[in-house]
Amino acid sequence: MVAPGQIIYKILTDDANVSALIDSRVYPPIATNPTGLPYVMYQVVSTDHVNDMGGASGLANTLLQLESYADTYGATIELAGECRDALHAIRDTLTINGDTVSFTIWLQRTLDDIGAPDTVNDTNIYRVVQEYSIWHSESVLDISELPAT
Repeated sequence: MVAPGQIIYKILTDDANVSALIDSRVYPPIATNPTGLPYVMYQVVSTDHVNDMGGASGLANTLLQLESYADTYGATIELAGECRDALHAIRDTLTINGDTVSFTIWLQRTLDDIGAPDTVNDTNIYRVVQEYSIWHSESVLDISELPAT
């Protein structure tokens, strides 16, 4: 199964404009000591699994939060814009580690946020938060194979 975070990581690290700004500094929710600014962090907020009377449909909708960090407001806005260009309104299919997933990504909302000062270096870290809706396929359990109760 391909996780939504893997989709985001693959798209952002493969995008030439995003990579020009951050190389491969795309981190999951707990980035211990990220190596330099700018960078991007992503976190799955929630996933709704679509079911019907027959059980799981094989379709899910994940709300994913993407945070762009940089040392100036302008650099943060530029990075968030490149991420939006790479992710918003795309429909595609990816194969990662032998597993294939079909997906559509939509930007839902954006929030500008100035982070807390870095007390060690006496600098500000700027952040832009974007929330994306990712509709994606997922593997499902075939309920016909379950034992009768």
